[in-house]
Amino acid sequence: GSYGGMLASWFRLKYPHVAMGALASSAPILQFDDITPWSSFYDAVSQDFKSESLNCFSVIKAVWDVLDYRGSNDSGLLELSKTFRACKTVRFPSSLSNWLWTAFTYTAMVDYPTPANFMMNLPAYPVKEMCKIIDSFPVGADVVEKAFTAASLYYNYTGDQKCFEMEGGDDPHGLSGWGWQACTEMVMPMTVSNESMFPPSGFSYEEKSEGCFASYEVRPRMNWITTEYGGHVSFLSDFLMFTSEPS
Repeated sequence: GSYGGMLASWFRLKYPHVAMGALASSAPILQFDDITPWSSFYDAVSQDFKSESLNCFSVIKAVWDVLDYRGSNDSGLLELSKTFRACKTVRFPSSLSNWLWTAFTYTAMVDYPTPANFMMNLPAYPVKEMCKIIDSFPVGADVVEKAFTAASLYYNYTGDQKCFEMEGGDDPHGLSGWGWQACTEMVMPMTVSNESMFPPSGFSYEEKSEGCFASYEVRPRMNWITTEYGGHVSFLSDFLMFTSEPS
């Protein structure tokens, strides 16, 4: 799955004389150049929540502006830090937004029908369980409290976390290494549409290049994946040819 699934797919495409087949689940091999709409990923994540509960979707969609507003001054950040049970008072409202964003996005990515601990310890159908939490609040309850409690399912399903590291925490899954890959060969344009439950955002190849240079002093090879493995017609025709070969 994910990056490993992409590698498996590409290996099959590149070396059909070696690999009889490849099983790839949740492997976004078309999320490059303009093959797939750039908003596809976050639209899919949002639809996961929306399909469970329109109220759940609406609460998450509303929380981002509220966080920015309340976190615009020191007293607001202090109160938000208490609400989020932060181990230390947060310095930036974006830290809280990122904490929520990660929880909702990764939960959708691992929305398995059975209990699992691939990313975190989670129950079966965790998106459904998150939305149950949000929908259980009485009418008029604070939107931030709803979002925080739902996100806590991702970070603290086992109930053993007394506080949460919002800034400067560790990287238990080694995901920071993805930044380097995304700045070299894995340039996957992603945007957030107005229909998403996340704040709308765009994508610029120029801004991506400058950000990568600032972080790693490298410039991305924007079209390396489709140059190496194909895209559009060439990719699909090769895939169909390889998969239709007689056994």
